[in-house]
Amino acid sequence: MRKILMVMVFSLFTVLVIAGTYAYAGVNTSPDEKKITKQVDDPIVYVKEGGKKYHKRNCKIVPTGKKGIKLSEALAQGYEPCKVCNPPTADVYVNPKGKVYHKKGCKMVSKSAKAMTINEAKDKGLPACKICFPPEKDKK
Repeated sequence: MRKILMVMVFSLFTVLVIAGTYAYAGVNTSPDEKKITKQVDDPIVYVKEGGKKYHKRNCKIVPTGKKGIKLSEALAQGYEPCKVCNPPTADVYVNPKGKVYHKKGCKMVSKSAKAMTINEAKDKGLPACKICFPPEKDKK
C-alpha cells in the first residue's frame, strides 16, 4: 500500500513539473506577443565589414562604414562586444544540443556554447538552468 501511494505521489509530482515547464516555456504565448518581445529584446548593433567587434551606433571607434544588424545575428556570426562603447551583450548561453539556458560562468556551460538573449532562449522553449539560476527576464 505504501509503495502504491509513493508511486501516485511521484506521478502527480511529475505531471505538475511537466505542466509547469510547458507553461514557463511560453507554450501559451501568442505569436503576436512573441514577435513584440523579440523585437524589443533583440536590439540593433553595428558592425564593420572585416571587423571582429560589434558596437553601439555612436561608438567613436567606428564612426563610418558600419551596418546595423540584430544582436542575435552579430553573436551568431562570431562578433564580440566592443570594450569602448559597451554595447548590449548576450544574456545567457546554451550548449550544443542543450536543453536549458545558463548564465555566464555556470559550471555547466561548455566552450562551444552559443550566446543569446534570454527571450531567444525562451522562444526556443528552453527553461533556466537549476544550478546557476540565470535571470528569467531581460535586464532593462
